[in-house]
Formats: sequence, structure tokens, C-alpha cells
Amino acid sequence: MVSPIKPTTTRDLILHSNGEQNYIEVLPHHTLSDVRLLVLEELDTEQLPPSCSKEGEDPDFAFRVDNIRISEKQEKKKLAVNLIEKGVRVELVPKRAPVANNNKRALDDVEEECENKRAKTDGFVTPFEKRSEENADTADESMGMTEGDTVGMVPTDLDDKFVKKNDEEGEYLSSSESTVPLEDTESTEVVGKDAENNEDAGGIGEFIGVITDHLSPNRPRSEDKDAANEKVDVDANAESDKSEKNGNVNDSNTKDRDAERQITESHDMDEELEVVTEQNPHKEADEAKEKSKQVLSELKKILQENPNFCTDTRRIELLEDINETESNVTPRTVFGVLGNTGVGKSSLLNALLEEASVLPTSGSRGCTAAVVELVYNSELVNESTHPDEKVPVYKGEVEFITLEDWRKELKVLVEECSTQDKTVYARPPQPDAMPDAAAAWQKIEQVYGNKSMERFCEMETERVFHILANDMQVKKLLTSTEPEKENNSIYVNIGEVTPGSVEAKDLLKPFSKMNRKAKTAKKKWATEFRAEINNYVYRKGNGDSRQTWPLIHKVELRGPWHVLSTGACLVDLPGIRDSNAARAKVAERYLQNCNQIAIVASIKRAVDDGTAKELMGEQFKRRLLMDGNYGNVFFICTQTDDLEATETMRDHQDIAEEVAGRWEKMCELADVIAQLESKINSKQQEKEDLDAQLEDAKLELKETLNDLNEAQKEAEDCDDEEEREETLTLVTSLKTLVLSKEAAVDQANEELAIWKDKNSSILDQNQAQCDSLQKKLKSICAEVRNEYSKRCLQEDFKSGLKELYRKDDDDMDDSDETNKNALPDDFGLDVFCISANDYLKLMSIKPRRDGPPSTFSSAHNTQIPQLRSHVHKCTASFSQSSVKAFVENTKDLLDRVKLIAGDIEDVPTGRSGLRMKSVFQTAMSNLSASIEPISLNFKKELDKKIDQNLAASLKTGALKGGQEAMSTVHSWGSKSRRTKDERRPDKNGLYWSTYNAVARRDGVYTSPSVGPIDFNQELCDPMEKEFSTEWQAVLDALIRRLLNDAEKKVLELCTTACQSLANGLRQLGVDSGRLASMLNTANRSALSALKSAFHRMQVLAVDSQRELSRELLPSVKDKMKTTYEACVGVERGSGRFDRMKGAMSTRSQMVVRGMFDDASALLLNGIKSMIDRLKRLILATSEVISKSIDSVFSILWDNNKTDKTAAMDPELMKIMRDCRNALLPDLNELVDKQQSACKLLGIEREDIELDVLGVETFEQSLGRKLEEAKQKGAVFDFCNDEDDDQPTQEKNYVRVKSEKSHTGHHRANNSIVQNTDVIDLCDSDDDEENQKLPVSGGTAVKEESCMI
Repeated sequence: MVSPIKPTTTRDLILHSNGEQNYIEVLPHHTLSDVRLLVLEELDTEQLPPSCSKEGEDPDFAFRVDNIRISEKQEKKKLAVNLIEKGVRVELVPKRAPVANNNKRALDDVEEECENKRAKTDGFVTPFEKRSEENADTADESMGMTEGDTVGMVPTDLDDKFVKKNDEEGEYLSSSESTVPLEDTESTEVVGKDAENNEDAGGIGEFIGVITDHLSPNRPRSEDKDAANEKVDVDANAESDKSEKNGNVNDSNTKDRDAERQITESHDMDEELEVVTEQNPHKEADEAKEKSKQVLSELKKILQENPNFCTDTRRIELLEDINETESNVTPRTVFGVLGNTGVGKSSLLNALLEEASVLPTSGSRGCTAAVVELVYNSELVNESTHPDEKVPVYKGEVEFITLEDWRKELKVLVEECSTQDKTVYARPPQPDAMPDAAAAWQKIEQVYGNKSMERFCEMETERVFHILANDMQVKKLLTSTEPEKENNSIYVNIGEVTPGSVEAKDLLKPFSKMNRKAKTAKKKWATEFRAEINNYVYRKGNGDSRQTWPLIHKVELRGPWHVLSTGACLVDLPGIRDSNAARAKVAERYLQNCNQIAIVASIKRAVDDGTAKELMGEQFKRRLLMDGNYGNVFFICTQTDDLEATETMRDHQDIAEEVAGRWEKMCELADVIAQLESKINSKQQEKEDLDAQLEDAKLELKETLNDLNEAQKEAEDCDDEEEREETLTLVTSLKTLVLSKEAAVDQANEELAIWKDKNSSILDQNQAQCDSLQKKLKSICAEVRNEYSKRCLQEDFKSGLKELYRKDDDDMDDSDETNKNALPDDFGLDVFCISANDYLKLMSIKPRRDGPPSTFSSAHNTQIPQLRSHVHKCTASFSQSSVKAFVENTKDLLDRVKLIAGDIEDVPTGRSGLRMKSVFQTAMSNLSASIEPISLNFKKELDKKIDQNLAASLKTGALKGGQEAMSTVHSWGSKSRRTKDERRPDKNGLYWSTYNAVARRDGVYTSPSVGPIDFNQELCDPMEKEFSTEWQAVLDALIRRLLNDAEKKVLELCTTACQSLANGLRQLGVDSGRLASMLNTANRSALSALKSAFHRMQVLAVDSQRELSRELLPSVKDKMKTTYEACVGVERGSGRFDRMKGAMSTRSQMVVRGMFDDASALLLNGIKSMIDRLKRLILATSEVISKSIDSVFSILWDNNKTDKTAAMDPELMKIMRDCRNALLPDLNELVDKQQSACKLLGIEREDIELDVLGVETFEQSLGRKLEEAKQKGAVFDFCNDEDDDQPTQEKNYVRVKSEKSHTGHHRANNSIVQNTDVIDLCDSDDDEENQKLPVSGGTAVKEESCMI
């Protein structure tokens, strides 16, 4: 049986420094090393001795105990409690400066002295300085040293530095590393600093330098650490053995103790000295993003500073594209945190932020029901352009509800506090008898001050409302001072640093990597920030004054929180069942837009009493399913440090046995603890017996003294000599007895003092060892319970989602994919079992006066680091596509600019440019025609599934909703009452006061006795249950799949269009090398733009269907509004509850007939509108492609001049060419930098080879067109000899146009004959002269050839 040991009380240790006394609270197990850390944390630099701190370094000092300076190793042995009991004087003094190098002893002398001293110290390589033997014991006793400490020698600083681990192996480890508490990372820094600036070097610097070259200065090897821990345990047990022997303990106890020591040593936890590090999944993405930002910045600078690089139109276009690309870097990832009050949600958020208490953790304090948004303060990152510029470290914006919203809520609250005669209650309602009225009364007094409602007792309701609604303080608070904002806000800014400075960057690091100055400043500013925010967001003082937190609409807090540095935003969601509609709407909107949802519950309640099932109930899972969000939920079990080892071992033996040796280890630890407790109890019993013996002796002495006083008084008053003599004889004997009793008291005191001298240290050591073993056992038990809880939560969540898909066999259609379970086989819920309290203590974020960690010795085991890593991984996953698109778009922009720079003939002139543009327009027209069937097929597929599945489910759901509505309405007035823990169709009734409160608030209310109530949602549930799976299958899964299919097809068409365009342009004589560069640049740019367009469609589809899925509830609420008004407006007096239920039933009967059919029609109309919009967007992708391709190829035909046929000024051409040539080296450097950014993300895009495009030659093109014309019968054969045999007929003359292009010059031979037609063999559609040719019955042949 394992029973926890009650913690002992704290003591005050007086430290003398700078002529002042400082009090430090210590625990029985605290050594002076622990006190050192407490001093550094709790005392200011001014309270420390002078010269103890240097600029930029941690303070350093030494302890002097009764005028004797002690070393660091002695600090680790001296219990502060022993020093307090002995009453010795403890001072803080500056550390001694290191001795100059010219005074150091030779290395050989040191080694020789080490050899001489090894024999005296049993293997310690520690040269000692001798002291007189007669003063040794006195000095040891004055410093609180016990018999097991060093004898007759004072260790030098080499003793502080190194302890021999194994003479044979010749390995050493730093004593500062071996004895530092494993869970205390901050102490490692302090010891490390001491090691560097140790006192009294005494000529051993060279020796220390030789050894430290072979050691890790910051982190011991695990085997060294284990050996050090083993040595500490052995030393403690050796001292215990010696004390036991002096106390005449028998050999059997010694054997038991040896066995205990072996078990203890065998079960030492393999815990590492922690500086908690988190792998950064954003490393490559951040580096690539930063490089791309630099490239865009340089590119923008080039375009702005070089007006001759390109035309103004093209430069403006490029700059606009750069600005658009820069604005779409990384979206933020919103984490919604849901959980009930008192589950440790605030402590969890504090631990994630690595703050002691930015958010309040006291469950007794009222706090806002509004959304609290926690955001990274990115202003600290940006480099300052002005040296005097300062930005706040912590920023807060408290946004209040509008005055109109408050007055709506206030009216309901005042009516809730009124009688049926429309007057305020004569006395405050009692929570037990009238919980809803009491809650309304309390909320009004929170806003207007304590007992403010009592002055309105028995006053008319309307008058009270008018007085409160026009309260000047509330009106001022809720009236916006900013014209552009509807809601009033108050801003809180704490701390100032220069953005981008070293100080700002230190604040942005994880807490374990900050220097002490940054930690101190951050704690100070965080405390001030919390105090300022408390004035608005949380309860002020004892609650008697006016409170503002009930009027909060939304809160946004920004700070230097590393966990949010990768784009995460933590949102504390209090719930969406708020009687204040505006606040509930904000919470619902956040929940709808969350990328990740964290469900928080205490681990003791998460599984055992169904809290997890309540938080992740059917309605919540249904909402996740319809939103397509079920894969973005994870569960957090809090307070894992709160456990009883006995209960865990009793309930979860099967889980513990799953890991080989774990159960046996737990049992052995439990046995050792039981043995130690038996010894402790035995010693405590001995002490209690001695205390009782002393008390008895004191009581007997007191009684004897009382008897003596009475006898003496009686002797003085006695007149009879004989009696007086007898009385004096009695007095004499009593005096003798008093002396004996005093001797007995002295003896009892002496025995107690002797017992304390012999056993106090043993008892303390046993107690400390027992606490340590209990901590190890609790840590293992916590691990076992975590595994059990994680497994249960995962199974419950998955089975609950599967239950939503389960339908009757008659409704199943095996051939219909939309009815199949959407859950993947490997689906699993992420579960984190965390201890925020222990993490904050282990990381020294919480002050040490809060006590040591109760369960864990490693921050890793608290699972806070794993949860922080999960946040980073989620943000990395969510932002990966955005960062990749950003890098690709930057590369495309750079390629476009590089293409312009390498192109000399930027603006072709004449008809060739027009022909090229015509080829482009034809290709884009063909592309648009090819995309149209894809958009039509997308709509057709969706319409088919909606008609077959979703519409039918909506119709069935509307029918079921109407059928079950009246039974639900009647259940609200049932005498079978619901409770917070239980609600069923046959147990759904409410008391009159609650029923009335719900009706007053349009069916939504959170009752103190029943919990959240939503009549409207209860009416919607039957319908939502019917169509939820089909909704997810069609509007989430099917739309996503169809959009992916459409994207693939359009991407293929895009590449084909680029190839077709290249084909046409090559026929018109564009250089192959130039064309290849343009082709790849255009194709990549178009593909990137297409992917972004389809990504926006996916986002639009998700957002639209989520908004549509939430239309049912507002629709039902709006329809039921008149019913609630009729219910509240019934005649007052006796029997009112029955009349309210009757009105609710009658009006509901009228409403529900068409309510669900109307809602179904509303949803279908919204769905069709969404599909039509997506169809139009798919069709519009042709414009996206056209714009991207045009931005590249348009250099072949664009010209700023109005005269399309005029050539560019040669001088201007030369200036432009020189500008581009000068910029090519810079652009090549940017290309290399951007290529490295692409490589970081693994972006590799294949080039389209121009040679494999299948581009036709001019002759091949003419031959193909001739064959096509023959098939259509549109060929005139002028050379066929058979025509000579035909009768002579009236001939139609032929007009032949011959147009040839040679080096930019055109020559045309025209023959104009009446009654001719024109035949254009070269398909030069853009020839303007075609429109001028007369056509009259003949045929004209136009011949056109181009030089390539």
C-alpha cells in the first residue's frame, strides 16, 4: 500500500547582505545550492553584495556561514533547515577573483599533490588545504555539517570542479553537472557560470583547462550522469548506515537497507539534464520564404530604379504582380480551444506560451465569457528604420459589445428579476430556490456594482430598466470613440523595445534559451500586462466594485510567444450557447473558421464521468462531420500530475503490464516506499513518545508546583501549630519532589535533544528519499494512466463518428459511393496528456515559492513540449502549400523579368506583331471552348448527386423534423426534469423559472442548474441527423474530388494551349531559343496561377457549405420567435406555467408545419447558387491562363505607340538594350538565390522541350491545310489538263495576292480583276487589306510566305 507523505512546512532562512536581512522561504530538502537559485530569482541585483554582477552576466556570489566561506560542493551538502535550527549567521559575499596566471602552481605540483591526497580521500582527486584539527570540528558544526561530511580538510576549487568517477577508466565529470537537480535547467546555467569564474584558482588553471578540453561543458553523458546519481545515493545511504549503526540498529535492518538501496539504484530514471528544444518543422519553409522575400524586394527595386528596362505599362503590371505576391505569403493557423471551467485550460495556455500567469488560473475569479485570441507580436521581428523607434512587447485590445446589444440583454435580465406584477423582487432571489433569477440579479450587480439592485426592490420593471440603460458610465464604456468602429475598444501596451534589436530577439526565443536579463524583463512586463488586462477582462478586487468583464465582446492579446511564431493563433472559446447573441455569433464564427480544434478536459474527468463524451457529443461530432473538420480535432487531458499511485496501480494493472518489466518496477518501488514509510513512521512514533514523555514530565512538574503553592499558602494561613508543622513538612517534601520533577523534565528534554541529534538527519534523508521514490512511482503511474485515457478517447471518438454513418439496411446502397464511411482506416485522434503546473515549475517559469513539481522530473514527460511541437507541425502543414505557391510565384515573376532582360526585340512592329497576337487570341479562344465542357460536367455531376442523395435526405429530414417537433416541444414542460449530467427524450423537462428564462431569450440560455439549453437546436437535431452524412459526402468529399479532377484537366489543357501557341508562333518566324524560354516561363506562370485559382475554389466551397450548414438553426430560431413571444406574454397569475406550455404547444403546432420544408428549400437554393458560382469560376480559369500567358508572350506584339506599323526608335532601342545588359548579372544572382529557395522545398518543374512539341514547318502546315480543304471540297485545281476538254464557259477571274516578308520589308503584287474572289492560302486573318479587296464573282488567291 502506498500512502502519500504529507508535505512539511516551509521555514524562513535569514540571509545577511549589504547590511540588510532578506528572508527566503525554504523547504526541508533545500540545500544552499537551492537557496542560491531562490536568491537569484527573488532578490534584486541591488539586494546582492556589490561586485556580484557584471554588465551582461548573471549575478554571482558565495555563502559565508559564521564567517567561514564555503565552496559550491559544500553548498550542495548543507541543508538550510539545519542552519536555521543551529541559529548560524548566513551571509552573501562576493566571489573571490581568480588568481593571476603568474601565481599559478605548476601542473606537475598539482598532480603530485593529487596523488598524495588520494589516499586520504578514498579516490577523490581533490588537493586539500590543511587546517588545524582542533578547529575542524568547531567549523564543521558551525556550518551545519554532519559527521559524514569532510573531516579536517577544506576543499579547494578543484574539489568543486571534478570528482573522480572511475580510477581505472580515468574518466571525470563535473561535480556541478553530477549534482545539479535534473529538472532544474536554470540551475545548470548558474553552475556553469560558477565553473567558469571559480574562486581561489590556486594555480590549477592549466590542469582544469586540460581536463575540460575532453568534457562537454554544458551537458553530461548519460552514463556519467547515472554514475553521479548513483554516487549521491550511495553517499546518502552510507551516511544513513553510519547513523543507524551509532543508534544500535541490528544487522537485519542493515540488510533491508542494502536491499532498498539496490532497488533504488536499479530504478533511477534515465532523465537528461534538459534545455527543452523543439524541432522546427518550418525551418526549410522559413528559409525559402525569406529568400523569396529578398528576391521580390530586389526585383521591385530594379523595376523602380530602371525606367528604361521596359515599357511603363509592363513595369506597372510587374510591380502590381509583385505586390500581390508579397501580400499572400503565409496564412495564420487558428487553433480553437474548447473546455469547461476548472479543467486547467488557462494553465494549459500559460504553459504553451511559457508564461507564469498571463491568463488567470484561479477558478474562484469570474472571467469573461468572450473569445480571447492569443497572437504572436510580429512587430518585434521587423527591423527598425529609426534608432529611436520603440514597439510594445505586450499588446492587448479589449473590445466591448455595443450599447444596443447590452440594452437588449439588460431588458431580459431585469424582467428575469421581476415578479409577475412587473416589479422587481422585494429581496435578492436565492440561488437554490430561483437559480435563474439569482444569476440575472448577480450579472446586473457585476456591471453596476454590488447591491445596486437592492435599491430598486419593488420598483416597476420598466423604470428600473430605463435607469440602468441610461447609466452614464456604462454608456461611455460601450460607445465607440473611433468613428469607423462600431464597438468601443481599450488598448493596453506594456514594455518597450527596439524592433529587430538583440533585446527583442532574445524575448522571442523559447524560455529555456533566453538569457537571464530577458527572462527577468519578460516576467516583469508579463506581470504588469496581466494587472492591466485584469482591470477589464477579469474580476477586479473582491467583486464589490463595477466589473467590465460581462460586457466584453472580444479580446486580442499579443506577446513574444515563441509557440505562435510560426503563424499559429490560439483562441480560447468559451462556448456558443451565450445568451448574448453578438458574443455567441463571434464564438460561432471562430469555431466555423478554426483550422484545428483542441478539446480540453481534466484527465480525471475525461474518461471516468463522461466529460469527454459531453464535449465531443453527437451534435459536436455531427458538426465536425458536416464541416469536413473531423480530422482536425485533437484532445488535451490536463492535470496529469494530480493522481494517487495506489488508485492507478489498482485500476490499470493490465495497461502497466503491456510494457515488459513496468509493472514489476512499480511494485518494487511501492514496496520500497512502504518500507521507508514504516521506518519514517517508526521514527516519528519514537519522537512522539519522547514528546509525550516531555509533556507528561512538564505536566507533572506543573501539578507538583501547584500543590507546592497551595501547601505554602495553607501553611501561611494555618493557625494551629501542629497542622502548620505538618504542612511545612509537606512543603519540604513537595519541594524535593519539584526538584525531581524538574530533573525529569531536564532528562526528557535531554533525551529528546539526543534523539534529534541522532535521528533528525536520518528522518530528513528518509523523507527526501521517500519523496523522490514517490515521485518516480507517480511518474510511471501517470504514464500508465495517460496510455489508458488516450486509448479510450480515441476509441470513443472514432466509434462515435462511425455511428453517424450507420444507417438502416433499407437505406443503404452498396453501389453508391457517397454512402460509404468517409473515415480512413488509419484515422486516429491525437491525444496529449499534459501537466502544465509541473512544466512551468521544471522550467523555472513559476516562482520556487510555489513548491517543487509534484510528479514529473522531466519537462518532456509533461508532454507540453510535444504539444508545442504539434502546434508547429500543424502550422507547417497548413502553410506548406501557401509557402510553396509563394516561392513558385516569385520564381515565375523572376523568370518573366529575366526573359525581358534577355530579349532585345521587346516590341515587334508591323503586321507580324498583329499576326502573333491573332495566333494568341485563337489559342485562348480554343482553350476557353475546351474548358467549358469541364465546368458543365462539374455541375452535372453535382446536380445528379444532389438530386439522388442530398435532396432526398433533406426531404426525409424535414419530414422527421416535423414529426418529432411536437414531442420535443411537449418534453420541455415535462415533470421528468433534465439535469446537467443527463438529458434524454423522456427526461427533458424544465422547472418554470428555467422554462421562462429560455423563452425570454428566444430559446437559448445557459442555466446555473441545468447547463446550456437550446430549444432551437433540439428541434433541428432530427433533421440534421438525417442529412448530415449525405451533406458531408456530397458538399465536402464529392466537391473536393470533382474540383481536383477539374484542376488536373485544366492543367493539361493549359500546357496544350501553350504548346499550340508556340506552334503558331514558330510558324510566324519566332526564334526557337527565344520561344523555348517564353514557353516554359508562360507555362509555369499559368500553372501556378491555376493552382492558386483552384485552391481559392476549394476554400470557397468549404466556407460556403459551412455557412449553409448553419442556416438551418437561424431559420428555425426565426420561425419560433413568435412562439416564444406568445409564451412569455401569457396572462400572469396562478396557473401561468400551464398557460405558457399551452401557448408554446399551440403556436409551435402552427409553425412547424412548413418550417422544415422552408428550411430545406432554403438550403437547396443556397447549394445550387454555390455550385453555379463554382462552375463560373472553373470557366473563368481560361481568363486566368490567358492573363498569365499574355504577360509573357505579349512582348511579341505589345507597343505603347498608337501607330502599330511604326518601328521603334533605334536610339530608344539601344538605351533599352544597354539597360537590360547591365542588369543581367544582378538578375542572374537573384535567379541563383531563388533556385536555392526552390531546392529547399523540393520544387522541381520540368522544362517543356521545344523540339518535342511537334511544331509544323511552313510546308507541312500548307500541306495539312490543303488536305483539309480537299476533304471539304474547297479546292480549285488550276493545273488539271482535263479542263481543256471541257466546254468553254464564262470564266471567273482570279485575283492573286502575293505577300512576302524579307527582313522586315513587305512587297505585294496585286492583280485586281472584277468579279474575283480572294483565296488566302496562309490564313493570315489579321491582314487589314482583305477588307479593302473588291469581290465580284471571281476568285482571288492570296499567297503569303514568311522567312523563318
